[in-house]
Amino acid sequence: MEHTQVPDQTRMCRKSAISVLCLRRGSFAEVATKAGSGFAQAGRHVATLTYPRVKRVSRSRHTCHSTLCTMIPILTLHTISVTLDNPMPKFSSPTFLTKHGYLLLLIPTIFVYVLATILFELGFTTKIVELPAAIGAQIASQDLSKLTFKLVEMKTRYIWFATTVVHLVITIYAAALCSIIIYRSHSGKRLVIIEAIGSVLIILGLASLIYSAMTRNAMFELIYNFSFSALTTTGLYQETFLSHVDRLLTLANTLAVIVPCMVLLAASSTLAPSLKPNHNDLAHLTTQMRHLKGVLNAGSALLVSGILHMSAWLRWPVGLLHDPTEQSALSGAVLSITMFWGATFTVMLITTYGPASSYLSSQARHIAEQAYHAGTIQDPQRWLHDNNFSKSLGEQLPQIGVILGPVLAGPIGSFLMSHVSS
Repeated sequence: MEHTQVPDQTRMCRKSAISVLCLRRGSFAEVATKAGSGFAQAGRHVATLTYPRVKRVSRSRHTCHSTLCTMIPILTLHTISVTLDNPMPKFSSPTFLTKHGYLLLLIPTIFVYVLATILFELGFTTKIVELPAAIGAQIASQDLSKLTFKLVEMKTRYIWFATTVVHLVITIYAAALCSIIIYRSHSGKRLVIIEAIGSVLIILGLASLIYSAMTRNAMFELIYNFSFSALTTTGLYQETFLSHVDRLLTLANTLAVIVPCMVLLAASSTLAPSLKPNHNDLAHLTTQMRHLKGVLNAGSALLVSGILHMSAWLRWPVGLLHDPTEQSALSGAVLSITMFWGATFTVMLITTYGPASSYLSSQARHIAEQAYHAGTIQDPQRWLHDNNFSKSLGEQLPQIGVILGPVLAGPIGSFLMSHVSS
């Protein structure tokens, strides 16, 4: 190391500098030791003391330690820069679960749907396959020329078309909203992972739909083919009309596979870390909670419209029956199916919104307390209430009503449709 003769006019400064550096002598040695042990093993400065004159003192780990200890008696207005040639040690990188743990929110909802599908299939018997043809034959045996029958048939038909319009519009809206939330929450590799998972879920759903049509399982026979076969057997409708209905059903079923996957991915995305490393935590949590409630509203509207669409479709033959006893029996069967899937959809909403909301609320409370101690906010509880993080029953009533929407859609649809056959 090169030493510089100290001018006389700087001796007073030297005394002051020496006294300060002597107090920090142990710290400098500690810095050098840590640097040598790998704390900052890159060719860059890890500790710098700045004075008016600048001079680099060492590039060696050993020399750095010894020099810092011996130079203090003669150090005046130099800069101490420690530079190491060894590479920076890599800190333990975050695991996949740490970076993408929000994807675990997908598991409970998918489990509920798979379990419900299995139970629905277990309740299916081959004798049910004969019911649509029998219902259609019973309708065809009636006097179809009466004015009352024609009017009731027209009301039944257009109610189903009305629910189809509503369901398709809500489906498109939910898809657009969830797409925006997903692309705002992710970028780069994280977005690629989300798109890959979404593609896998959609492919599996479409494969399940095709398998259902090929094997004619309970999903196919009790929902799609039940009314279609009955309407075909009546002889009331031309083949062209039935083909249009079939296309609409195919479109609705395809969207019923794609869009719920997008809703589920959007819900899990509300728990994803912020894309901006220096982003305000409280502001980010507020945005996440707002997105979560938006996804809940869109998902519930999608499922409610789907239940109403299913109810109107299954009840189409009900309005064509003259016998009140037969109408009541068929209405009860339809209600049981819509109640089953309505309850399933409600449980799916609970398993999606419940854990996500609890996680965001707990994070918000923790950060709000820290902000309160730091003086950033005045009242943590008031802040939580104003930003919809409160867990009180009164604050959660709107979300509870939204979650119960699918299970209530079946009885509501049954009540509305009962007026068709009057």
